[in-house]
Amino acid sequence: MLPFALAAVGILVLPERAPRGFNSFGVQTYGKQGIGPGWNETVFRATAQAMVDQGLLAKGFDTIVIDGGTSNWPNPHLFDKYGRNFPNPAVWPSSGPGGALGWAPLAKWTHKLGLKFGVWDIRGVPTTVVAARTPIIRHLPAAQPARRRARGRRALLVLG
Repeated sequence: MLPFALAAVGILVLPERAPRGFNSFGVQTYGKQGIGPGWNETVFRATAQAMVDQGLLAKGFDTIVIDGGTSNWPNPHLFDKYGRNFPNPAVWPSSGPGGALGWAPLAKWTHKLGLKFGVWDIRGVPTTVVAARTPIIRHLPAAQPARRRARGRRALLVLG
């Protein structure tokens, strides 16, 4: 929590090293062009397993990230009655019926491999949520400690 407090008063806090691993941004574009499978839970799991099997984890590449555009594709921003974004269960089946389980099952599986799990999301409130006029709450269950790193208009939520 200290880095957030320091950042709040304008003190720049840098990590020991930049995150190393895999981000799905390139796969997102690839899949939307119709020339590949795109980014979904099957491809995610195969990529994470390959990172471990091919020795990337042992070399410090310890993070795998789902880009925000791929978390709900082909539907932009699926959200609950409070405006909280959640994964598209058609693309991420471990998220359960209606996406009710969120990213927790996939994050748990990823952590068992020894990798960190991240999700890029938009920073702020999506326009689709504003248009729906949902009440906004900010809630992070105690069972999911997280930290956000601002990157321009987007934010990375690293779950463990």
